[in-house]
Amino acid sequence: MHSDHDAGLTLINDPRTTTRRSSDLSKHSADVFAEAEDHTVQITRRDGEPLVLTSQREADARAALLQFAADLITVTLDDEGTLASRMADRFQWMLALSPRDQAQCAQNLVNAARASFATG
Repeated sequence: MHSDHDAGLTLINDPRTTTRRSSDLSKHSADVFAEAEDHTVQITRRDGEPLVLTSQREADARAALLQFAADLITVTLDDEGTLASRMADRFQWMLALSPRDQAQCAQNLVNAARASFATG
């Protein structure tokens, strides 16, 4: 038995996240593990706060996203040079673009990041 869970601003933003009781994990572990390979599963417990079960792939993707967010914040808060030049220093693949395209790409990345963080 599971239900969709809306976690607001927590780490669990995926609308596919399901909630399982800790007893489901012990009684139906294969089913719960199969779910966790597909999407995040929140495990509720009577004796403590809920736990989150997710795949290593998903955990790695979240870590990469947080690193990108940290890099982006660092670049946008710096005040030396243009946004495009600061981003090209941090994200060197941007050097393959023309200066005009670097400027457009920098703004597009900031806009996409803001939208992604706002929508989870």
